[in-house]
Amino acid sequence: MNKLEEIIKIAYIHAAKILLAQQRLKNLFPVNASKISKLVEEEFLFIELLTSRFSKLQDFIGTKLIDAFFEKKGEIFSDMTLIDKVNKLERLNIIDHSSTWLKMREVRNHLAHEYPEHPEITAAHLNQVFTLSPQLLNILNNIKNKSK
Repeated sequence: MNKLEEIIKIAYIHAAKILLAQQRLKNLFPVNASKISKLVEEEFLFIELLTSRFSKLQDFIGTKLIDAFFEKKGEIFSDMTLIDKVNKLERLNIIDHSSTWLKMREVRNHLAHEYPEHPEITAAHLNQVFTLSPQLLNILNNIKNKSK
């Protein structure tokens, strides 16, 4: 197994957990402040799983998978910024829009903070994660398919 295949395998571990959490939470979304305050423990745990794995996968793709993909393709990427790499992925039809990647990154950064006094903020971020997760998984699938 080569480096890229190993990295893809790890990425799909995160993806499987995202899919599990989405399946278990599909009837809860979209959430609002009222739903946030009434979460049962199991819902809370699956939300934690979804947000944690979304963050991990988004970071993993950005720090490991993209570089391994370009390395396998023989691309020179060491002097490229992440946004340059994302723009190149957009040109390769791996990412629909570079702005989507930037939105995922922004959401990932917001997930690191908790807003117990503002459940409406928490709800907004959770809804974004639920909406962006399929797009993140699509990026992973596209990278895998284009790396063959």
